[in-house]
Amino acid sequence: MGTDEIKSDNIFQAIEELVRFPLGQQLYIRPTWREVQPRPGPLDFPDYLKLVLDLAKKNNKRIGLRIQMSAPDYTHAPALPDFILEKVLKSRARPKRQGKTNVSRALSAQSARALSAPLR
Repeated sequence: MGTDEIKSDNIFQAIEELVRFPLGQQLYIRPTWREVQPRPGPLDFPDYLKLVLDLAKKNNKRIGLRIQMSAPDYTHAPALPDFILEKVLKSRARPKRQGKTNVSRALSAQSARALSAPLR
């Protein structure tokens, strides 16, 4: 999810230390779509991701890769690239309904019947 989440003065050294950790067998990487394809066309991995892939190969580690379209903890930019955001249908939030919906009325009626039924 980018280098903002890595708390280190030397990000590339921190990545290398993490990859070389002997107990780990697989590296799970979750970049956002914005990071791996900032513009239309082929993927363009950022330098930190290229480093992770290279170090994984050198250290005989497997890779788990999940390209995210949404990431709640990635707050400094949208997870989708701008060229996609420009094409996404935008909608207004629906106004909150006042009162009960049909489903909540049915559930309330069902609960009331169950509670008023005699115990056997």
